[in-house]
Amino acid sequence: MGVVITLSNQKGGVGKTTMSIALSVGLSMSGKKVLLIDADPQGHSSNILLPEQVLLELENNNQTFIDYISSRNQTITVQNVKTKYFNLDLIPSSIKSITAIMKGQFPFMNPLVLKTFLDSSKLKNKYDYIVIDSPPEIYTPTTISLVASDYVIIPTTPSLLGLRGVQLTLTEAIPFVQTLNPSLKILGIVFNMHHRRMKYETMQKLLAYIVSKLPQNVFSLLPNDYVYHTSFYANKKYFGEWLYEYDSAEMPLVTLLDKYNELKKLFISFAEETVARIKGEIK
Repeated sequence: MGVVITLSNQKGGVGKTTMSIALSVGLSMSGKKVLLIDADPQGHSSNILLPEQVLLELENNNQTFIDYISSRNQTITVQNVKTKYFNLDLIPSSIKSITAIMKGQFPFMNPLVLKTFLDSSKLKNKYDYIVIDSPPEIYTPTTISLVASDYVIIPTTPSLLGLRGVQLTLTEAIPFVQTLNPSLKILGIVFNMHHRRMKYETMQKLLAYIVSKLPQNVFSLLPNDYVYHTSFYANKKYFGEWLYEYDSAEMPLVTLLDKYNELKKLFISFAEETVARIKGEIK
């Protein structure tokens, strides 16, 4: 039975999509069978992984996240993303979700809809891990994602606004969802987007201050090694190839993985620590 993990934070722009892809890729490179679900109506993960024309065709053919959970399409067709380094499946998002939310339409009004979908479609039996990229704020796509999940990882930035997002997630979003899904567990907080221009000593002081403001029960879950900056871009001239910003140089992710071995290690270490936390090897 596959483990379901949602990446969630009440604040936007803290690296949820970056971390969702990094975790999915890292798990795949570690030999796990992985499904990434893009539950964010903005569809950043989908745009990174798939060419725009492919996404438009999937929308027109009702082969997106909203189509599956609303039963517009009973046949689940996942999109395979395969490179020489990793092989994972994707259920893409659709901007149609935004319209459904604005109109208050089913299925988002049913908090159990994604959990029911995963169970009834038997997708949890097909994968070792299902990673969900959720939107910011505790509105309907985030709620159904967390209700369907076994664990949540909270990405954030080493900033005061990032700290505020974590606090809101811990004090408001998670307790609310746990009334619907009491078994939901917090795996930890992942710091993302270390600003390279900031002096190391200044960053350490800022991190120490942020950590001091976090609840004690979360402090022990705080990974110490994930202070870095990653940004993915979809460059259409590569027809949907991954791009990664590294010292202001854009190139396909596979090319970057060829060139920078530390990036492969970073993704794999993130995945390995996640698995270790799930197994209870890290408290």
